[in-house]
Amino acid sequence: MDLKVADMMWEINALFGITVSKQTCYRARSEARMKLLGTLDDHYHMLPAYIAELKKVNRNGTFELVLDRATPDSLVRFKRLYLCFDSIARGFLEGCRRVIGLDGWFLKTELKGQLLSAVGKDGNNQMFPIAWAVVEGENQASWTWDLRELHIRQLSKTIAVEVAMELRNLHALKLIIHLPSSSPWL
Repeated sequence: MDLKVADMMWEINALFGITVSKQTCYRARSEARMKLLGTLDDHYHMLPAYIAELKKVNRNGTFELVLDRATPDSLVRFKRLYLCFDSIARGFLEGCRRVIGLDGWFLKTELKGQLLSAVGKDGNNQMFPIAWAVVEGENQASWTWDLRELHIRQLSKTIAVEVAMELRNLHALKLIIHLPSSSPWL
């Protein structure tokens, strides 16, 4: 499915002697992807079952799915997803430095959104992923929600509150949280 539109046009011309437009190839490739992989809506509708399965096999992990409904009659829509596996959290507790870095990236699908992540640094000075979330946008509400979920994993409440207070009016957020030695994460 990684075939480029220009390559499709050339191959169709070489095999069949037909000249097709870029738009026709683009639509054909999109339709083939949809038939093979399903639509984004299909995948988002599977998220509740995926989260339920994660909770069943990883009981101490933190997995939260937030769905939203604009009106009582409207369809349920995806809003936020948070994932923190127990083994990863324990790995952070047992082998990483007392620093958590937070960052966000734009998701460039038709549904947009942001990917937020919390990472630590291990003994080899390498990034160690702790948790990640998919949210509607990088704003105070989504970062506050993400930090609350991270707090569920026993992050010091005072740190989460201090960081949430720093989030006001920030457009691009890159934070580092230094955990105090009294933090239950240490």
